[in-house]
Amino acid sequence: MKISSSELKISDRIKEMRNRFGMTQVQFSELIGIKTKTYASYESNTFPNNDVLIAIANQGVNLHWLISGQGEMMVDNSQFTQEALDSYEMIRVLDTFNRLVWDESIDPVAKLLFFNSFKDRFDLWNNDRLRKDKLKKSLKSE
Repeated sequence: MKISSSELKISDRIKEMRNRFGMTQVQFSELIGIKTKTYASYESNTFPNNDVLIAIANQGVNLHWLISGQGEMMVDNSQFTQEALDSYEMIRVLDTFNRLVWDESIDPVAKLLFFNSFKDRFDLWNNDRLRKDKLKKSLKSE
């Protein structure tokens, strides 16, 4: 039974992407301008930062596919806005938050500190998103 891309982890999709390019880890890390050791960590469960995501997207990789496994791997025009990257960053933070909530080995006080930090960050992101949506609607109505 073949596993779909949406059922894979991002680390698996990163490796799948590199293999599609027909490159070694050394070659692909050079292509996107990072150290091989750093790239190798992305293939073994470290989430890439926004600069790396942009570098990968600049090679024609669909960022939505890379993050979620949905859609096509490659796109013709891969220009991604900072707003899209901010949304993906929030998804990553939500995923981390979800794992922390259910991890019984983490001290409850540490969970509370993380939650407070997360809540502040989420509120800032959400308020900015709402402000941008309101501005877009006002510009459309003019």
